[in-house]
Amino acid sequence: MFDTGFNHFKSVFAHNFFVEPADRNYFLARFSKAFGMPEEFWWHALQAVEKYLKAGLFLNGRSVKKGFGHTMEELWDEQKNTFAELLVDRLEKTSWVK
Repeated sequence: MFDTGFNHFKSVFAHNFFVEPADRNYFLARFSKAFGMPEEFWWHALQAVEKYLKAGLFLNGRSVKKGFGHTMEELWDEQKNTFAELLVDRLEKTSWVK
């Protein structure tokens, strides 16, 4: 009856509680930027990044409850410790992008 693995439940949890809300925050950030609401843009952008970072940590067996709260610096440091060389920490603009 219960032959579904624990990773499936972790994936569903992360999707429902981190990724979907982060996607909504991302959409609202873009909407706010397009309609000239900079405070709303920064708020929703920050919320989206925070939730995406927590989803990545959670799916890789790291606790997201332990004192992170809304501290982005600590979340980012934990990302660096978890993903090391796999972490994308800089995006470079290609020559064909104007």
